Amino acid sequence: MGFRAGMDDLNRLLKSTNHPDVLKFANTTMIAVGQDYDIRMQENANRFGGQALVALQNTQALALAGQRPNDLHDVVQIIDQNPELNTVATAFIAFRQLSGENVKMFDSAAITSWCSRNKLKCEATEKPAPPTPK
Repeated sequence: MGFRAGMDDLNRLLKSTNHPDVLKFANTTMIAVGQDYDIRMQENANRFGGQALVALQNTQALALAGQRPNDLHDVVQIIDQNPELNTVATAFIAFRQLSGENVKMFDSAAITSWCSRNKLKCEATEKPAPPTPK
C-alpha cells in the first residue's frame, strides 16, 4: 500500500461491513501496515533530528508543489489531502509531535476529533508573504 487510495479503500471496508472475517482482516491489515509505516517514517524523521515537521519541510514533492508545512494546520492538510502514503505517515508523526496527542497511524477520525476540540490549534495561521525577487 503506497498510495492513499489503498488506505482509503481499507478504511471504507472497515466502515461498510459487519462481516467478522472481513473486519478481522481489515483491522489486522491496518494495524500491521500502520506499524510498518510508523517505524519507517520515524527512521526518516530521525535523519532530521527526530523532527517529522522538518522531514516534511524537506520533502521534495511538497516543496515543488509549494506546500511546505509550517504548522499543525498544514500538517493536518497533508493528512487529509496528500496522495502519497509515506508523506501522510510522516505527517501523522508530525501531528503527534506538534499536538502531544498519541493518535494511531492512519487514524484520521482521531485527528478530526482532536481538531474539533482544539480548533484554534488546527486553524490556518497568517503566513508571511514570500520574499519578492530583486
